[in-house]
Amino acid sequence: MEYEQLLRQRQHQLRILQIFPPHLDDSELSHKEWTYFALEIARIGVILIAPCCVLYHLEVIRLDSVLCNITVALCIMQLFISANRHFILYPEGRTKRLQYWHQLGMSDKLKMLEFYHRASSKFLCRFPATVSTKEVRRFYRKQNAILFTLFVDLYVLCMVLLIVCYLKMKPLYIWLLYFASVLSGVLIVHIGKRHLLELDEILILRKSPELAIGLTRQVSAKESSALRTCVSSYHTGVI
Repeated sequence: MEYEQLLRQRQHQLRILQIFPPHLDDSELSHKEWTYFALEIARIGVILIAPCCVLYHLEVIRLDSVLCNITVALCIMQLFISANRHFILYPEGRTKRLQYWHQLGMSDKLKMLEFYHRASSKFLCRFPATVSTKEVRRFYRKQNAILFTLFVDLYVLCMVLLIVCYLKMKPLYIWLLYFASVLSGVLIVHIGKRHLLELDEILILRKSPELAIGLTRQVSAKESSALRTCVSSYHTGVI
């Protein structure tokens, strides 16, 4: 029983460290969490509420329809998850993430480093270490701006076609436009999340891949230098 409690506590600490990385300071973490909360509210509005309200306005669905019930259930679930993270997990992560990091054993710390480096490889694997952070940010700013503009235009076009041309359309086309608008909304929020949340966090991690939170005092100089080296794979850099 005591072992199971310790195991659950360890899993909870690892989850907190995954969501609230110790290499972010309090101001960076606060900015990240408020941005995350705003994006989750935008996700609910853009993906769930707006397309469903258009269909209801066009009298394609009713309030007691299956789609409306599913939409309401998903909105409630998403709000609950976002509120739990922002008002319960975030205060704990802000105050205790460094404490949890120091309480981890060496194997768990290396697992967390592997998790962070896997996350960073999605963004940085194509860039050598000589490329500056400003150049990396400029590349993704251009890429995300093009994709964001494309999917926003597609989302607006689908919604406008639904509102303007629904009387001349077959039901199949109406539902195709609905699902196209939902998919476009998903991609819009995903691009916003990658650019506003993940990219900044990864670029901060790039400056301090060893996290500089006492790990170097506990491992040998060889391991410490390996953790500081930018490699394409975490296992390649350690083994």
